[in-house]
Amino acid sequence: MAVSVGSERLARVGDASKFPVPSAAVRQNCGTAAYVPLYHPTSHPPGTDCSGGPVVILPDVHAAQGQPIVKIGFVTDLHYREAVPGDAPNPKRESRRVGTLLLRCLQHLQDAGAELVLVAGDNVDSPLDDPRLNADLVSLRDMLSASGIPFVIIPGNHDPDPEAFYRVLPMPPRAFRLGDCEIITFCDDMFDRQMKCASRQTGVLNEMRGLLSSVPSSIRHTILLQHYVLHPEQEHHGSDYRYNYLNDGEIRTILEASPRKILSLSGHLHRGHPLVTHNGVSYLVGRALCEHPFPYHMLHTRAEKIDIQEFHGI
Repeated sequence: MAVSVGSERLARVGDASKFPVPSAAVRQNCGTAAYVPLYHPTSHPPGTDCSGGPVVILPDVHAAQGQPIVKIGFVTDLHYREAVPGDAPNPKRESRRVGTLLLRCLQHLQDAGAELVLVAGDNVDSPLDDPRLNADLVSLRDMLSASGIPFVIIPGNHDPDPEAFYRVLPMPPRAFRLGDCEIITFCDDMFDRQMKCASRQTGVLNEMRGLLSSVPSSIRHTILLQHYVLHPEQEHHGSDYRYNYLNDGEIRTILEASPRKILSLSGHLHRGHPLVTHNGVSYLVGRALCEHPFPYHMLHTRAEKIDIQEFHGI
């Protein structure tokens, strides 16, 4: 579905009255959390993907203005703490500085022309039963919203479960488009906090196969956003802590069978891992914003390639 650019008024994140009720597929994927899409013209309801979930198509300003570049910010592992007292248990995580660091990051991304910000989880750092945790989620939401840049944020293993998380933050659709990019989000991966591991459910794997089985004519790049690592395999902190998904091999097999040009974005591994291509799929593991030198990224699509820059908040 083409979306023209002109005088159409755009509905912003948080204005839930402008958007339809989520489909059954989305409610099943992410519990009963509130559903608020990113951006779409009020005169155009979302389309429908192969799973029955919504596809949000942002206005194709690039086609209208003859600009081939899409700019997307990427940040992960904030481990933010403000309302909750004390410091993060890990002294490397400068959780109480993250509010200032995030505002600085967002200002830079805004000045650089970012059209979207992707946040890959582990957004807060405090006991999940602390009643003040919700205030920190609200604060994060307000900082991201105030930047004026549309954003997607997913939970990590340090965050509340999706149902509670998305009572405060806007829940993204599974897939949406920006220019010649399609972004596919995974907000519903299963985190086992006792076993300190994560996996992707069978139903979501089947949904991935359907989404990635063909290439829409207007899409050059497909960007996947999740918290845990898909590749490369990482050494674990002892036998009870994993950085990779338990079924990462099964997930990679789906990606490698796709005809699409795919970039996978992950967090969780605080030291990160540089961009690497394996069996035709590109993988980037972002470094944690909460740890020196407080890094974040900007992605630029340029025809058939994506350039990635890392910036530091120091």
